[in-house]
Amino acid sequence: MVLRPITAMLILQLNVVVMNALIGIYVIFILKGLVLSTLVLKI
Repeated sequence: MVLRPITAMLILQLNVVVMNALIGIYVIFILKGLVLSTLVLKI
């Protein structure tokens, strides 16, 4: 019974880390796309 809340907390922390990583990757891709589009428009 003691292990269950601890594992639940660990799973929640892992989910938060994964979500943050995915959001970070998504933002990086958007920024790269914006930079590439501006470079193409300038050329």
